[in-house]
Amino acid sequence: MFLLKGEIGKKELLIPQNAGVQSDFLFPTPQTLELNTMKYNFDSDGFKNAGFFLVGENPFAVSDDGVLKQRIQTFFIDHKAYITRPGIHATQRCDYFDILNQQRVQNGEPMLTSVECDELTDDSVSLIVSLDPDANEPFIGIRADGDVPRAIKAKSILSLFFPDEMIRLI
Repeated sequence: MFLLKGEIGKKELLIPQNAGVQSDFLFPTPQTLELNTMKYNFDSDGFKNAGFFLVGENPFAVSDDGVLKQRIQTFFIDHKAYITRPGIHATQRCDYFDILNQQRVQNGEPMLTSVECDELTDDSVSLIVSLDPDANEPFIGIRADGDVPRAIKAKSILSLFFPDEMIRLI
């Protein structure tokens, strides 16, 4: 059963009821959402030009059957690295460490130490992409995980590319 239904671009967007979102983002009945998709077309070149590094697909990419491909996403604040690969936050962080290690090996540098990985993890935030039923638009939720200053810093950096009203602390 799908909890939310809407459109992104010309594709229908369905969010499964068991998508792993926190209970305060669950709505009692399925809803059809008309999204202002022109406002949120993702510009990957603009993202790169703004100094961001995207690992994965467009944060709002949907599959052929209209399901948001990856609601769980991760952002490394100081690296401006936005991870949308399939998986949970922990596996996305590991994917990014693998990419950094590959780059380091190519440059003749040693691989990341466990301390460096911990520091990178401390510099990251967990994101959840969802739909706002009131505004009928997608938003990026930043999970504070007890570190509100870090979440606010992430929001200020993400707002360099995404509209401020699209980014929320959850």
